[in-house]
Order: sequence, then C-alpha cells, then structure tokens
Amino acid sequence: MPRTTVSTTMIVNDKQIDVAPLETIDLARLVAKESGEIVKLLRAAESCGFFYLDFRNDSTKHLLKDLPEVYVLSERYFDQSHEVKMMDYREGQDRG
Repeated sequence: MPRTTVSTTMIVNDKQIDVAPLETIDLARLVAKESGEIVKLLRAAESCGFFYLDFRNDSTKHLLKDLPEVYVLSERYFDQSHEVKMMDYREGQDRG
C-alpha cells in the first residue's frame, strides 16, 4: 500500500521550501511521565518515525547549551574511516 505524504511550504530566508508536518514531543512532559506525551511519542515513532523533540521548556532548555559540542563530536565520529566505525557494529542492531 503506498504511503501518502502530506507536506506544506514555508518561507525561510526569503525562499519557499517544502516541509513535512511532524509531531512535536515536549521533553519536559516526557520526563514528567505524562501519559499523553508518551502516547504522542509512541504514535510518532510507529508512523513516520520522525518527530521534533522540544527542549524549550524551562526545565529542559539547559540541555541545548551542549548542542554545539554534540555536533562537533558527531562530525568527528562520522569522519572516521569505515573500518573504525565498523568496530562499533553490533550484530542484529540496525537502528541506533
């Protein structure tokens, strides 16, 4: 059965771009174990598998300060040779 993709457009830097509507999951609500937010996360993970994770709540926005370092570490990891990255391979784990 073919999947239907819903998209819309928005203007970014005076340029119109296509965007997909993704669920936004509030990290603070997940940490608080709010059942509604957990259901939203499960639904998003089971459908398209992509979602926005919102760190902007006062109790979670401190995590954003580490984001630049995470990007640097990520680039450093993926700049390694294929052989080095394969040392992290785990049989049977194909997702993260």
